[in-house]
Amino acid sequence: PPAPGWRARHRRFRCFPRLARLSAAKVFLEECATEMGKVTWPDKGQLRNATWVVILFTILISAVIWVMDLASRLVIVDFIMGLFRS
Repeated sequence: PPAPGWRARHRRFRCFPRLARLSAAKVFLEECATEMGKVTWPDKGQLRNATWVVILFTILISAVIWVMDLASRLVIVDFIMGLFRS
C-alpha cells in the first residue's frame, strides 16, 4: 500500500497525470532506497554456505530426476514395448 499521505503529496498534479506518475515513481524509488538500507546482508561465510546448499540440493534433485528417467525408460520402453515385439 502507498505510504500515508501519498494522495496529499500528489494532489497538486491532479491536472498533470504524467507528472503525478513521475512523482509517484520518485517516491517509490526513495522508499526502496530506505528499505534497502534496513536489509541485513549476509556475510561472506553465510553466503558461501548458502551457495553450497543450493549446489548440493540441485545435484541431489538432478540425480533423483535422472533415476526416475532411467526407471521409466526401463518400464515403458524396454518392458512394455518389448511385449509387442516379435
